Amino acid sequence: MQALATFFHSEKPLYVSTTNEYYRLARSNAKYLVQHDQVLTHSLYESSLEPFGLQAAITAPELKANLQDYLLGQIDARYADRTADNQRCADDLDSALVEMQHRIEQVAADHPMRATLPPATLEGVKQWVLEIKADLGV
Repeated sequence: MQALATFFHSEKPLYVSTTNEYYRLARSNAKYLVQHDQVLTHSLYESSLEPFGLQAAITAPELKANLQDYLLGQIDARYADRTADNQRCADDLDSALVEMQHRIEQVAADHPMRATLPPATLEGVKQWVLEIKADLGV
């Protein structure tokens, strides 16, 4: 496990970089297509037209032009979210592997694992009692 944790930790920047590069290229491609009016925007109007059984047919140049800024902003926002999620996932996996390594080492050395439970709450105890009653058919 230690080898896996060490390997992932050393390779993590490469994984994050590769995924972020994919997102960067996808963002560039999406922006190019938006800027050159090669993206269908009908779906943006579906929620307001669907209750009436209608579908959008956007042909007015001013509507398309007004949407361009919105779409470019949406692309940038989703790019930022995805790259942040990518880093967070890699960090979480790195931490989980290190934690598993520590737990395995602890058990291998005949030490009991620390089990920490969240403190009981009144609502939690009430729910637990209800579940036990349901299981017992009371």
